Amino acid sequence: MRIDKIVVGTDFSEQSRTPVDHAASIARRCGAEIVLVHATTMPAVDVAEIIGPVQDVPDERLERAYAEERAQLEALCDQLRRDGVKASPLMVNELPDEAIVKAAEQTGADLIVLGTHGRTGLRRVLLGSTAEKVVRCASTAVLVVRPDATPHPGYRKILVATDFSPFAHKALHAAIELAAPGAEVELYHSWVLPATATGRGIPGAETVGQKLRQQIEVGAEARARQWLDRHPRADVRLSFVQEEKPAAAGIHDRLVAGQFDLCALGSHGRRGLRRFLLGSVSEMTVRYAPCSVLVVHGTYDADD
Repeated sequence: MRIDKIVVGTDFSEQSRTPVDHAASIARRCGAEIVLVHATTMPAVDVAEIIGPVQDVPDERLERAYAEERAQLEALCDQLRRDGVKASPLMVNELPDEAIVKAAEQTGADLIVLGTHGRTGLRRVLLGSTAEKVVRCASTAVLVVRPDATPHPGYRKILVATDFSPFAHKALHAAIELAAPGAEVELYHSWVLPATATGRGIPGAETVGQKLRQQIEVGAEARARQWLDRHPRADVRLSFVQEEKPAAAGIHDRLVAGQFDLCALGSHGRRGLRRFLLGSVSEMTVRYAPCSVLVVHGTYDADD
């Protein structure tokens, strides 16, 4: 996985420091440059309904606030440079998710790194998180770092969720490249039988279901072996596990049981009403995974 440029979003909070540290660790390992992005526009709210009419903010106050944020961003870049990482600041006048996606497009970034504040409940369902919005809209790989994740030069236990699509193969390639020496990388496939093969009371349905189940298991094992054989790395242990479970639930349960520090998966980039109602497996994983998540989009070239 060739990583020359990494975009990292920061709002100068303590939580946003974790993804910056992770990006710095990756940058040092790959010799990459970090573009540190700060969004200067806050989400719109109806302040008048809460506190009544508000006087216009003088231009000099806005300029002073912008200068202070710029100084904070420059100071953070200076700290990264002292730590041996090439870094540059970028202020973007957009909402946070739009700023990060725009910055990645403008700079030609190979990877976006950002954190999550872990919002839950109705507010998250209605608004979504910045991380989920970036995963949905970005065209490059996105690493979502958990607040309690510890930066280190490579991940030690990685689950790569696969449906054997080209997107999933790219995720496997990226995961192996990000793995630390001596790491474990597990290729994980979950599947469910078609409804027509599970009908109760239908003559022969159980026999058909058992045969189909065996075919799926044998076929998945063969395809997994082909994939793993194409990515030999002497200092990384590769394995394959499959389960008969719905994808999102299977991935989550496996992550919890295996105590992984990274989950990598591909995104099909579905759009429209169906995605709004159901969500994608990648977004569901970003929302509920107990570890950091790397989402690789279809535009990422696994052969780089």
